[in-house]
Amino acid sequence: MDEWCRWLLAGITLVTVGGPRAEEFVGSWREYGVIGSALVGAAILERWPPNQDHPLIGGPQKPYIERERVPDWTLGVAHVAALAAIRFGPGGKDRVRHAHGYVMAAALTQFSTSLARGVVARRRPNYEAARALGESTRSKSFFSGHASSAFCLATYSSLYTWRRAEKPLYRIGVPLILYGAATYTAWTRVAEHRHYPSDVIAGALAGSVVGSLVYRWYDGMDGTAGSMTLAPASSGLALAIRF
Repeated sequence: MDEWCRWLLAGITLVTVGGPRAEEFVGSWREYGVIGSALVGAAILERWPPNQDHPLIGGPQKPYIERERVPDWTLGVAHVAALAAIRFGPGGKDRVRHAHGYVMAAALTQFSTSLARGVVARRRPNYEAARALGESTRSKSFFSGHASSAFCLATYSSLYTWRRAEKPLYRIGVPLILYGAATYTAWTRVAEHRHYPSDVIAGALAGSVVGSLVYRWYDGMDGTAGSMTLAPASSGLALAIRF
């Protein structure tokens, strides 16, 4: 398992080597290769995690709560809405590029979440109660996919809005709403005993970091903003970020 994980990570990074311009990368096989590899890798890691029975960290067990305030489908709807707002909203020629960037950020966030879960293998706070009730206990706890996904959405969309919205109301209001919704989503995961506080904090940080880096990467393709470049180095790959 460890071997194919290393090969999978190498495949995702190698197709991004270089600092591409928008016309060279957006819509190219390299871009679709990264997105596809991330999504397929996430699915493989969820189905066959490298660490299945040896949790690296634990936590106290709590009762099972059936109600779920923010089910998975609501995040799916939110991602589609955010993608549509970027693709068909203001932004001129940047709209298509950043629509691709948003999909990239979401895919890499999902991969990082599945990778962390597959390695850490932390059981959810309601693991024992769910098993006693016959509920599925396959999904792991660290870190929260709801938190990472929600904060990736909030971060990428907020950065895009902040730079392109003309009215201060939008530049300030949109990030407040998005981060407020993301924070509420993270809180529900703890309140419903589906995650520990450290799970949602780590998920929020991961989603924010991935969303921010991918935004800077795509925004830098026009040469007017920061950029992110992966290049060969003597010991592997080097990551260079220009702001």
